[in-house]
Amino acid sequence: MKKTSRLSQYREAKGISQIGMAEKMGVTQQCISSWQTGRTIPKPYQMKQLSEILEVPIDELFYEEFNQV
Repeated sequence: MKKTSRLSQYREAKGISQIGMAEKMGVTQQCISSWQTGRTIPKPYQMKQLSEILEVPIDELFYEEFNQV
């Protein structure tokens, strides 16, 4: 069982659906899903957008992903 990503946890805590987040960012819901599952990672400007929308520092959202490399 794969643990829930921090991105997913913070998004859900804010009450934002994947579709809602996608609309705010101008991407697809599939894109948000891929970020949450770790299949892909957002570009730096998208990380900044996520950080601003969720009101969480970038390193808090993606720390584990960066350290798995």
